[in-house]
Amino acid sequence: MPALSVGCGACVLPDSVRSRPELNGQRVEVVSVGERCRIRFNDELLSLKRRCLRREDKPPWEDCRHGGPSPGPTFMDVMGSFLTSTAHINAPCLAHVRLLEPIVRRNRPPAVLLASFGVDAFAEADFKNCRGFAVSALVLDAAREMGVDTLFREVERQVQVGRRPPGAADVSSSAGAPLLGQRVVLGGLAARPELNGRRGVAQSFEGDRYVVALEGAGSQAVRVRPAHLSLGQASPAVRELEESLGKCTSADGLFEVLSRFSTCDCLRIMRARGIGVKQQHAEIRRSEMDAVFDRPA
Repeated sequence: MPALSVGCGACVLPDSVRSRPELNGQRVEVVSVGERCRIRFNDELLSLKRRCLRREDKPPWEDCRHGGPSPGPTFMDVMGSFLTSTAHINAPCLAHVRLLEPIVRRNRPPAVLLASFGVDAFAEADFKNCRGFAVSALVLDAAREMGVDTLFREVERQVQVGRRPPGAADVSSSAGAPLLGQRVVLGGLAARPELNGRRGVAQSFEGDRYVVALEGAGSQAVRVRPAHLSLGQASPAVRELEESLGKCTSADGLFEVLSRFSTCDCLRIMRARGIGVKQQHAEIRRSEMDAVFDRPA
């Protein structure tokens, strides 16, 4: 930003103030000009060195990529695919993650790149696109952490579990072995108590026992009676993804989600200035796209 050359009443930005770092980037009013200038911040009068004040010709977020790389020309098509898939999602949930599976399997740009466009949309109070970019960033980040195959397999399992009434068998599996392919938890084993609480996937059903591939280091396959297995809960990563998706229905939630990816101060400065997405910009209503996932499979 250019050096300060303004008079009383002008609005400037503190910069590199070590004693009050929360002032940096905030708009303040100049009350008097000298080697040390008196400024008004909210209702507080302060004295700052003139060299710590800068004039702002344009908002700091205008030329900032918020931690993301500069998008190449080919990314614009990818960005369009993500937005098309998320445009009509008003209440993001795990079921919607499946809409992004074909795109994520073809293209996996860095999550921070989608989030950086979300920050731009936040600045423009564009709730719809801000939400779409935030959802896309969350799914890409989960795919990076869990692996693509694991992510979509676990998401599908949780969606199917959520559709079934409590205690109902998995209609997609064999009637005689409803836990096949499911993530299960071992319990009630007297002969091998060290296995109680271990998790795994029921890979086959032989005789009267499931063959369960255990998770974790030194994993092994064990044969377990159905009475000693219960349906496993979602992994911590999927639970975190589900919780984060739920936050994308509010302005505060979008601010929190995008702040995880952004490495600059742009969001904080927007919030301090009262700029960007606010709750009145949100469209919290269910759409036809949401209703698709309310119907039985």
